[in-house]
Amino acid sequence: MYLSGRQHIAEDICSAVFEKALRIYLETPEYFSNIRLWLFRAAKHAFIDQYRRDKKFVEYDVSLLAAEPGNDHSVDAARAMELLMDLDSAEQREVMILRYKFQLDYPEISEITGKSRPALRKLHERAVKQLRLLMK
Repeated sequence: MYLSGRQHIAEDICSAVFEKALRIYLETPEYFSNIRLWLFRAAKHAFIDQYRRDKKFVEYDVSLLAAEPGNDHSVDAARAMELLMDLDSAEQREVMILRYKFQLDYPEISEITGKSRPALRKLHERAVKQLRLLMK
């Protein structure tokens, strides 16, 4: 959902990814060295495939991205997500979401995105700098 911004598409992608993971696991359980990273990578690729099929502009629903039940900081989170969507680079948005929303470290993000750790740190640095400017 963090990439599509539309809940019904995100649910379809999520169920397809889990079905694929279950099929692969039943056939070759040793295939998964780190299931969490595999799921993130598979979901990202499934979203890209869906996007290419639709050939539509993806709109983000910030309220869906930020609001979580029981979260006292939902207003702050909503503002942060609005600012995040204003970042120039989709790569910067992806790194920030994986780093802070999903609390992944650089090696895990590197596995998902295929980018080197120094490249990820630079993307993160640029995103933080841009967010600071946007917050002023």
